[in-house]
Amino acid sequence: MPTTISGSTGVSKVQDAAVPQAALASGVAGTGPAFRAVGQAQGVSAAVWTKINFASETFDTDNAFDLSTDKFQPAVAGYYQIDCIFYAGGAGANELAGVGIYKNGVLYSVNGVSMTVTGYTPVAVLSDLVYLNGSTDYLEFYGRCTTSTAFSASTTVAGFLARKA
Repeated sequence: MPTTISGSTGVSKVQDAAVPQAALASGVAGTGPAFRAVGQAQGVSAAVWTKINFASETFDTDNAFDLSTDKFQPAVAGYYQIDCIFYAGGAGANELAGVGIYKNGVLYSVNGVSMTVTGYTPVAVLSDLVYLNGSTDYLEFYGRCTTSTAFSASTTVAGFLARKA
């Protein structure tokens, strides 16, 4: 257990420099925006980047993810850790699947996977750190499959404030 000591200014200090979570202000990593959304099955055109539709949220601490637009737009400026797991709908051989993070309508980051055997669903995983200005910046999530014409409902995206700007 930390020991509290008083300095010459009369301010109490915690000897081991631990800061309790309750002492952090809102908008600070640890208390800032965090969300997780779950996709829905959707039909798509093959070989076309298509915006992923999300069906529900597991959590959204600041109501920064809008299910009606499938956009993440936090009101706190900072650096956000974003993780997306994209499940393509098909399980055919030579299926290529990709997942992309779009920032303000422009491709920001992308990753993909290639399947060479039949019977396995391609899963593309993308993790990146993105700066968002807390007012106008927003993120959207896109998927692409070369031959499949469906996205799986297993797709998820999650993010949290890693460091306030």
